[in-house]
Amino acid sequence: MECIETSERLREWAGGAALPESARLHMLSCENCSTLLRQERELTAAFARLRAQTGESSASLAVRAAVLDAFVSKPRVERPAWQPLLALAAVLVMAIASGWYFTRPRPVVRQASRPVYTDFFPLSTVALDRHEPAQLVRIRLPRREMRKFGLPVSEEFERTSIEADVLIGQDGIARAVRFVSQSQ
Repeated sequence: MECIETSERLREWAGGAALPESARLHMLSCENCSTLLRQERELTAAFARLRAQTGESSASLAVRAAVLDAFVSKPRVERPAWQPLLALAAVLVMAIASGWYFTRPRPVVRQASRPVYTDFFPLSTVALDRHEPAQLVRIRLPRREMRKFGLPVSEEFERTSIEADVLIGQDGIARAVRFVSQSQ
């Protein structure tokens, strides 16, 4: 037997009906159901004592009708006059907020720019040996220096700077240069 079935039959058992073996075993393992049965039996006994004190007299028909009416009809809850206005205001606020959210200007997300490299241009007649240790140093040069290597530079950009990687040999002599431009 489970709690749901037990709770449905508590009033019956509290009134004196025989408690089945399955219900008795359930009451031993379920403290909640055994407490509910005990309380229901106490309430039933209290009503029995009250009936004994008042005799078999019953309430008048008017009292009986009033009690039944109180249980059957539900009291009508009056809503304040401002409650519908508050609901309308909430709907308007949500509509305005939604309209703003979906029509607001969105920030432009740009991809990280990737550097664009030229080939290395030799700076000395001494070539760098393939196995010779070297160091790569990044510097900034005026763009007009690119013309010395045959690269075109427009007049409007010749005074701006550009990054360059300089390859330096083990002896400290600059062997080659490449130009680095950030793509947009």
